[in-house]
Amino acid sequence: MTAPAKSDVLVRILLLLVPATAWAAFPFFSDFSTPKLVVAGLLGAPLLWHLRRVPLPQPAGWIPVAFLVASLPAFWRGPDGDLVHQALVLEILALATWWGAARSRSELVHRLPAWLLAAGLGVLCFRAGEWLWPGGPFAIGALDGSATLGNPDLTAEFLAILLPLAIWRLWQPGSGGRVAAAVLVVGTISVLATHDSITALGVAAVGLLSLGIVSVRRWPRMRLASLAITLVLGALALFSVGERPALQGRLFLYRTASMVVADAPFAGHGEGGFGGAYMTAQGQALQVERSQRSYWTNARHAHNVLLHVWSERGLVPLLLLVLFLGVGLWRVRAGPPWQLAVLLGAGVSFLGSVSWDHVAFRLLASLLLGMAWSVGPKPVRWARIRLAAAASLAALVVLLPSWHAAGDYLFGSGELEAGNRLVQDNSRIQFALGQQHLAEGKEASARTLLVTSLPGHPNLGTLLTLGNLETRAGNFAEAEQWYRQVLAWKPDFAAAYANLAWLYHRWGEESLADRHLTRALSLRPSDPAILKIAREIFAQRRAGK
Repeated sequence: MTAPAKSDVLVRILLLLVPATAWAAFPFFSDFSTPKLVVAGLLGAPLLWHLRRVPLPQPAGWIPVAFLVASLPAFWRGPDGDLVHQALVLEILALATWWGAARSRSELVHRLPAWLLAAGLGVLCFRAGEWLWPGGPFAIGALDGSATLGNPDLTAEFLAILLPLAIWRLWQPGSGGRVAAAVLVVGTISVLATHDSITALGVAAVGLLSLGIVSVRRWPRMRLASLAITLVLGALALFSVGERPALQGRLFLYRTASMVVADAPFAGHGEGGFGGAYMTAQGQALQVERSQRSYWTNARHAHNVLLHVWSERGLVPLLLLVLFLGVGLWRVRAGPPWQLAVLLGAGVSFLGSVSWDHVAFRLLASLLLGMAWSVGPKPVRWARIRLAAAASLAALVVLLPSWHAAGDYLFGSGELEAGNRLVQDNSRIQFALGQQHLAEGKEASARTLLVTSLPGHPNLGTLLTLGNLETRAGNFAEAEQWYRQVLAWKPDFAAAYANLAWLYHRWGEESLADRHLTRALSLRPSDPAILKIAREIFAQRRAGK
């Protein structure tokens, strides 16, 4: 038996990437990126190895490489090492996928649609299992986000991206493919009709409309059928998006994210630094826009890839990313109609969701963008350097996700001490371990862990806990700073006003205590914790304390 050609190996790996990472759902993982990174890393290692002799696509092959290089300073400054490592692995895998797809374009054009339909059907089966048996094996997990794509919104968006491909496949030869496409169309419409995802509806609308427009130009015989399906479904999706009240909340998030960008437009806040910067900017915005306070959220992502990359990595990576996506969309016009429709749908998802940072979505976009390029004829020299680079990157994309997956497993199983020793830069584990130490009465170590977790895991509860610890220790000035930071992040947070009232009472500042207690009661007049603080203050005053 002869060994498979290098191009055959590349195609087989590329065809497996999206279905494998879309289906991966391991119950013992705590994060819905980690299991998919493990699977993608196991496939990405041989992909990188086989790409070591393949020249970069020409003439624009430098763009995605430059994007990764320009992002390295933001990785270095990131406040949460766990997030930085995951982002680095994802960037390497996306680059390798794009590179391999550019090398294997002619074979992928004909074989990829069937594998993408399989990916959609696999996700749809997982979703159907969760509907039919909510407590069954499809839904079990140590923490939220361990099944299917990890998030119902992401499931709906992934299916919406593939909907134009399924509709296109209905008109192609082959009864088996048509049946699979019909199942995916019906299932996707059912998901979109029963799930409240603004982005998924927008994705479906743009993808379907683009498919209709391209189909009219290329297939005159199916003009009426294409227009009937795509225009009706696309119009319904766009109408539904405009009717969703949650759209106003998303617009507020974008305005606030723009403030985060304006605070560090050139260098960014570092990979994973959006959350803390957003909390500060949101507090400032809500001081002015009091009517928007119902839209407060502890956002960790801008829900827009351009705003998010700009806010964390700075201006140069943003421009390179825009150039990369723009060139890819321009070139993909020459491909099959479904290719442009699916890529436009993915682009809309990236502009309205967190999907850019999740593996199945990014690898799908990388495949389609890579298929828009062709490999240049010039060979790459320095064979030993290529070999060392391929081996190093292949090891990296396997070992890093596996390491963090082990930390996630220990975290999900409650082995927080072991998880913190294994992955010492995971702010989520530090936060949980700090809470555990606090419950055990280890206040000094709890304080250290919570303070360490704060940059990568910005949390109002952490600030309140730190303020409470300093209040009990009699460090009133430090406690006041923590409580003030809470109010800087959320101006109408009643618990912070109540805790400040107790602090000022103990500090002997009774007028300030009354002012803050009145404010807390005006916000939450029936809150048992606030009423308890009020009773304690009045009781101690009557006792003369």
